[in-house]
Amino acid sequence: MTLSAVGLAATVLSPSAEAPATSVRLPIEVALAGSVTPADRGRVVERAFDVPPGTRQLDIAFEHGAIGEAPIQFDLGVRSPDGLRGWSEDHHHDIHIDDTSASYGYLPGPIVAGTWTILIGVASVPPGSTPFSIHVRLSNVVDAPRRVLRNRAGWYAGDLHTHSGHSDGYHAGGNGAGVPVAVREIASAALGEGLDFVAVSDHNTSSHWIDVDRVQAANDRVLLLHAREVTTYRGHFNAIGERRASDLGLGRDWPLRRLMTDAARDGSFVSINHPWLPDDEWCPGCGWTDGDRDTIAAARGIEVANGPIAGDDLPGWQRWAALLNAGRRLVAVGGSDVHSLSDPMRRVGEPTTVVYASSLSEDAIASGLKRGRVYGRLAAATGPELDLEVRAGDVVALMGDAVPPGRAHVVARIGRAVGQRLDWIVSGRAVRTDTMTSNRQTLAIDLNLRSGDWICLLVRHTGKVTAWSNAIYVGGRRFGDAAR
Repeated sequence: MTLSAVGLAATVLSPSAEAPATSVRLPIEVALAGSVTPADRGRVVERAFDVPPGTRQLDIAFEHGAIGEAPIQFDLGVRSPDGLRGWSEDHHHDIHIDDTSASYGYLPGPIVAGTWTILIGVASVPPGSTPFSIHVRLSNVVDAPRRVLRNRAGWYAGDLHTHSGHSDGYHAGGNGAGVPVAVREIASAALGEGLDFVAVSDHNTSSHWIDVDRVQAANDRVLLLHAREVTTYRGHFNAIGERRASDLGLGRDWPLRRLMTDAARDGSFVSINHPWLPDDEWCPGCGWTDGDRDTIAAARGIEVANGPIAGDDLPGWQRWAALLNAGRRLVAVGGSDVHSLSDPMRRVGEPTTVVYASSLSEDAIASGLKRGRVYGRLAAATGPELDLEVRAGDVVALMGDAVPPGRAHVVARIGRAVGQRLDWIVSGRAVRTDTMTSNRQTLAIDLNLRSGDWICLLVRHTGKVTAWSNAIYVGGRRFGDAAR
């Protein structure tokens, strides 16, 4: 029996197919099934399904039965009410389309309501009847799983701040001067520096996410994070792990804190960028203008280092410490802010942010950043390694966690820092300094801690900071748990 004779059996799994389009609750799933025979070879069979208003993501899975060892080839395409959205020659993979992302061979963009069509190209099928099935998922949120490069928990090192030619990333010098930096070049540079991940955080736009997806599909060695540097004339902040491009309005009805809150709604990690820079004619908006409590509360992180460090101290560390002393709990991060890969003053991974995450995946890195078990180092692959733990009674806390006030045993585990100096910091002040005598060392200190205190580490070489930890807090929330 040919496909044209049997047609396609379409089943809306949830909700009821009889519900009017305006009342359809998303997500919904549509099942299509049928079979083809050699009589269908050379045909493109079209079957339609309805997309209700409010749909933002479309996912199509295609499977077919195999008969014997004869070759089978199906081609697939998708047509929207606006025209052809793509074609898969000799289809082997699922199809995904949303506002800013799409599988190879397909165009991203709005999922307009109306009748969509799956195009089934019957290129080659064996004798007899070959069954197939198509599963369509329609969602009102962008929630498709992103790639997991390593499915194990551990420390992952990366750069949270780079720019491609989709904003102001351009090569400098030589015959290539003025040529836009490609996302694949950023990925290659990150791999060369020994990084596990890199965020491409172009200014305001999300056009680079298409390239992020394309490069990631062909790369399983470096994780590429969807990100934006939301750039306003009152300050810049990064949104790491975004799934949608939030609005950019700024005014009385859209203050900076609302921009940050809106950007974080899809689970992204929102971090204030280079707040110590001046707001001047060279870079209007580079400084951070709105320091009120409500605005700062909308952030989850803050850069303490951006690009090369000229002096002995991290340029944003004192500001971070002051915010922690004022009761804010922000994750201290760093990023290279590379715009030109040939710039001798900036290199991808300098500085590097190191995150403890459940896997090397975008969701896990964003979640790890928010939890705060994070440290930074000035060098990409060769800088110090560190971790911090506080034991207070029965409570064991790691970076980002909290302990109750009282007597505490603080443990630092330091690697690759022989000959360097370790500063134990309580509420912004060094309370003791030790010198590393080996490349793997565990040190400890006992402290009496008060509610509102916080503990962190700084590693220095000849006076210059080479690594920093994030804080463990005293009091103020459920102990031993960094979830916020």
